[in-house]
Amino acid sequence: MGHCGGQHLERPSVLSRLGWCESYGYEGPAVPAWTKPLTVPDSKTPACLKMGADRLIARREVYLREKTLWRMLYETAGRAEEILGVNIEALDLAARGPETGWDVHEYRHSALTHLGEQGASLLMLMAKSRHKKPENVRR
Repeated sequence: MGHCGGQHLERPSVLSRLGWCESYGYEGPAVPAWTKPLTVPDSKTPACLKMGADRLIARREVYLREKTLWRMLYETAGRAEEILGVNIEALDLAARGPETGWDVHEYRHSALTHLGEQGASLLMLMAKSRHKKPENVRR
């Protein structure tokens, strides 16, 4: 499943189970009244396949500086302005991205999506993405 921090998806299941327990006379743990479901923000940024990113970076006809940029975007899940702000003279700062058909934000989003699919915690994803609110971590 391509979501991260799935606790917002589990809440209805837990409440359903508690309702079933109550209707059949079983005692279950109480869910605090103040709990509420988290809204899932819409993400328009698609995640690239990890294999696609690896193949793209492995292409021989691609210059090293582009490969470096792509790898940094993917591995760090950094924002384009963060990565391109790094003082490395060989990076193409004017173009602000590679000619791959993928937007630089898609690399960031892909890295976070793959970490989530591998079971990274919401806290880890927030730290990696530098989001301050859990609802801003997409998928």
